[in-house]
Amino acid sequence: LDNQSHSQQIIFVDVQKQQMRCYQQAELFKVYPVSTARNGLGEKMNSECTPRGWHRIHSIIGREMEANTVFVARVST
Repeated sequence: LDNQSHSQQIIFVDVQKQQMRCYQQAELFKVYPVSTARNGLGEKMNSECTPRGWHRIHSIIGREMEANTVFVARVST
């Protein structure tokens, strides 16, 4: 995808529903189950909480792993 297409992609994580909803040009196109931090929401460094707010995706881990693989510290268990 070109840079313009990337700017039209939004990922929204619904913590209550434990879902990630993916939008392209304001249209929902995919929903995934997610697991957020056991410690809840928060922005304190090293709190192991799920941070709120806007974030840029730096890298994707687990793309080649089987569904339901568990990760600890970004390493499959």
